[in-house]
Amino acid sequence: MLKVGRSNLALTIFVPWDCKNKCTFCTVKKDYKTFKLSLSEVISTLEQVFDIDSFKDVVITGGEPLGDIDKLIELLDCIDSLQKKAHRKKNLYINTTIPKLSEEDEKKFIEALLRYHIDGFNVSRHIGVDFTTCDNDLMYDMKKAGCRLRVNSVISKWDGTEDEKKAVKDFIAFWRFHCDDISFRWDYRKAKDMNTLKSLDNPFVQFLNTFLEYEGSSGCLVCNDDYFENARIHFHRGCSSTLIKFGDIDILNDVVISPDGSLHLDWEGHEIEPGKLKEAIR
Repeated sequence: MLKVGRSNLALTIFVPWDCKNKCTFCTVKKDYKTFKLSLSEVISTLEQVFDIDSFKDVVITGGEPLGDIDKLIELLDCIDSLQKKAHRKKNLYINTTIPKLSEEDEKKFIEALLRYHIDGFNVSRHIGVDFTTCDNDLMYDMKKAGCRLRVNSVISKWDGTEDEKKAVKDFIAFWRFHCDDISFRWDYRKAKDMNTLKSLDNPFVQFLNTFLEYEGSSGCLVCNDDYFENARIHFHRGCSSTLIKFGDIDILNDVVISPDGSLHLDWEGHEIEPGKLKEAIR
């Protein structure tokens, strides 16, 4: 039996084109070498499951969504058409590093910002990772189009050294003036024990609490967020697997469309046919 877990159930779409960055903590890089990449199959699956009412958010990720602007616009056009037919509008978010675009692609992208309703962008800017091939200036165009901007930074290692502390403080000091909120995210590979999700003993949380005002936390069975400074800065921890088994019940917290168009019940497999998912959760 399948039950929906968190109330903001997301349909996450992995675009069928890769990212040029080589972040060591990326958990999906290997998939782009093994899957048969197909935009037509991704769109076909999307069209079959989009109108499931349980989906509150649609997230486009990758790979790098802005790595192929023409294909991204084709995907956005499909979502826009499905939004108009759906019973209830779904929030639309895009995860990106904002790679530098050609003049022609930049023009197309800015036109797309104005044509389609995109609720927000989650922009990767990891401390210690070289993003010189990325474009911060496009963030201003995103803001002008009314999109919410979140900057994400994955924390893979934390020894609490003075250099690490300074890097985090400098990061916050810079980005707090350029985005709506900052999300530090614990490396999924290091958060496999669910008992660690709710604990405030995490050394990174303890460090943030030395100079930021703690506001509280929220979460579900598979993730947790600790909030600081009126929720503008938070620390996210999530399990690598999001399908929870409780007796004969599978508790669903994520649904994923892979780059080959196959549909999965979490980030680590558990493939399901679109029709069977619709029958199970509607």
